[in-house]
This record gives sequence, C-alpha cells and structure tokens, in this order.
Amino acid sequence: MKQFVAGRNRLENEGSQALANAFSTIGTLEVIRMPQNGIRPPGIEALTNTFVQNPNLRIIDLNDNTITLAAGKLASAIEKLPNLQIINLESSLIRTQGALAVARAIVSHKNLQELYLGCNEIHTEGAIEIGNSVKNMPSLRVLDLNG
Repeated sequence: MKQFVAGRNRLENEGSQALANAFSTIGTLEVIRMPQNGIRPPGIEALTNTFVQNPNLRIIDLNDNTITLAAGKLASAIEKLPNLQIINLESSLIRTQGALAVARAIVSHKNLQELYLGCNEIHTEGAIEIGNSVKNMPSLRVLDLNG
C-alpha cells in the first residue's frame, strides 16, 4: 500500500493510534493524508513514531488537527524522511516552538516542494527561522505562513 487518505473522519486519538500500528506494519506508505480528524498530541505522537518506518514518505498531511506538544517529535521524524515533497501542518497549533523544530528538521531536505504552516500561532521568530531554512531550497514552490 502506498497511500492512506482519511480526511474528516473524526479518528481522534484512538483511531489514529490504531492506524499507527497498521502503518508500522505496512512500511511502504508514500502518502499519509489525515486532515481534520480531531487528533491530539497522543495520537500525533503515535503516528509520528510510525512515519520513520515508512522511509519513502513523500507527503504528510495532518492539516487541522492539534499537534502542539507533539511538534518536537513530529519534527524529529520529518528530519529522518529526506524524500518528503509536501508537508501540510496548517491549522494544527504547532506554534512558534513547533515552527523552530520544523525549521531545524527540514534544513537539509532537497526534495521539499510545498510547506504549509499557516494559521499556527507562529510568531516572528518562528517565521524567520522557517524562511532561513528554506531560502536555499530550489525545489520549494510553496511556502504558506499565512494567518
């Protein structure tokens, strides 16, 4: 299996933790899209732990969930996934600390094409750090820090 898409399914923590178990077994995922599922930090952490077990991930879309305290762990996983082309964490409350962690995680990514971080309560420091991380990425086409 290469793609998993489950948007607006109200998976919340319980559903995402069950799926995390499946993702770690699958190991061949390239696309994980789970927007608007009411997933909170425990569910995000469970998913994050399985992302690195799918080393060919190209797309991670956790748009409109609640990442907050799990942002550091998510960034650690992102750092280990050099094939990522699209990261969508929009409206997920990663805040400034999460943006700083993501900035450090993506600095060596050569394939990143789209990065969506809008509506995340990111202050100037986080936005500047994201900008510094992507300024020498020739593959980047979209950087969304709106909102």
